Amino acid sequence: MLGLIDDSELLEQPAKILMWILFLSATFFSQVIMFNTLIAILGDTFSRIMEKRVHYAMKAKTEMYADYMYWVKMRGLRFTEFKYIYVVRPIEDEEEQEWEGIVTVMRRRIENLRVQLTKDISKNQDMIKNSKNEI
Repeated sequence: MLGLIDDSELLEQPAKILMWILFLSATFFSQVIMFNTLIAILGDTFSRIMEKRVHYAMKAKTEMYADYMYWVKMRGLRFTEFKYIYVVRPIEDEEEQEWEGIVTVMRRRIENLRVQLTKDISKNQDMIKNSKNEI
């Protein structure tokens, strides 16, 4: 199943057992790592889709309206006097045009907090130095 291994002449009995234990444990751990990688990729893709689900829903509705506008005109409904379909898109920052993933967003937030805390600490240290100089 995992390969043809003829170990009858190569190793003595205790070494055979150790070889099989190491082989099976390495196979097991490699499978666990592969499945964890697959789960991480699927979870990341799911998070990206769920984050932009409102945008995708709006896009799909607009495309459906554009596809069925001909039938609305044929039935003589009140929407026939309109000549245009307005497409609304959310404003995206240049930095966030591509989805970055949860870990990258968390890393960026932590870095921003670190910078802010560093500024606050240096400000407080300056205040303490100034108060010591006044005393």
